Amino acid sequence: MIAFVRIATIALALYTSAAAHAQRYPERPLRVIVPFPSGSAPDNVTRILGPQITAITGQPVIVDSRPGAAGTLATDLGAKATPDGYSVTFAVLGPVGLAPSLYAKLPYDSVKDFAPVTLIAFAPQILMTSPSSPFKSVKELIAAARAKPGELTYASAGSGTLPHLSAERFSRLVNIRLLHVPYKGVAAALPDLMAGRANVAFGNIGTGLPHVKSGKLVGLAVTSAARASQLPDTPTLAEAANLPGFEMNDWFGALVPAATPKPVVVELHGIIVKALAAPEVKAQLANLGVQPTTMMPAEYAKFIRSEIVKWAEVIKASGAKAE
Repeated sequence: MIAFVRIATIALALYTSAAAHAQRYPERPLRVIVPFPSGSAPDNVTRILGPQITAITGQPVIVDSRPGAAGTLATDLGAKATPDGYSVTFAVLGPVGLAPSLYAKLPYDSVKDFAPVTLIAFAPQILMTSPSSPFKSVKELIAAARAKPGELTYASAGSGTLPHLSAERFSRLVNIRLLHVPYKGVAAALPDLMAGRANVAFGNIGTGLPHVKSGKLVGLAVTSAARASQLPDTPTLAEAANLPGFEMNDWFGALVPAATPKPVVVELHGIIVKALAAPEVKAQLANLGVQPTTMMPAEYAKFIRSEIVKWAEVIKASGAKAE
């Protein structure tokens, strides 16, 4: 009985300490580790959220961009950060959901090494083609691909990237065969796509939107569940290819190291959710083409696990490897 009382006392003391820490949190600047360079969509989203988080907490938000190794360097840095809630990893589908199946060995575990805080946003993709393309709709693309199996090409930002895997998943769902032409990044692929040297490509809406609006590219479909507000006349892929309920988005979220006290995770979750609800944040994110979306920590943890499983099947079927 005495031992039980001692254990209960220790547990209560630890919980009280963590709760008190959460009540004071944050007491100093927050660092957000971004796995892609300045000017990228993750970096832009962080810089939009930062000032609003500062307005809520009174603490500065330091954006720490650490590009390299397809986002895995920064994600590993975040996994190994001090678990006090002051180092937040900006989670992206690639290094969190795709990397576990693309790399034979990762220095972190996307599930075990992190405490999920919240999903932040979905970033739909656009299926794009050249204005000179002979097909003007997804149905026409599918018909053309079936007439010439393996002859139509799709450009990607490289093997194992989301544009590559998205094209592979789409092709299997609609039973067509396209020829993969990998490039060293999106910037290298776009000129050939615009000129018609590559037939189609999937691309992040933030990257593709300016070119579609300028007429340099044609948007055949978006991969979100509903039409994008910036492209109301462009159908969803679910509509265009008769794939009910289909969606295929990039996504962004917030993670902290696994040992971060739960009260701190809860507090940080509330701060980010409140920041995302601000009208000015919503407007700026809409301009980027991303859709603010939040989840409770447990729900986000379940979502991450499901994404790893979903994309593992695509990666295995395609034979994709990290470059």
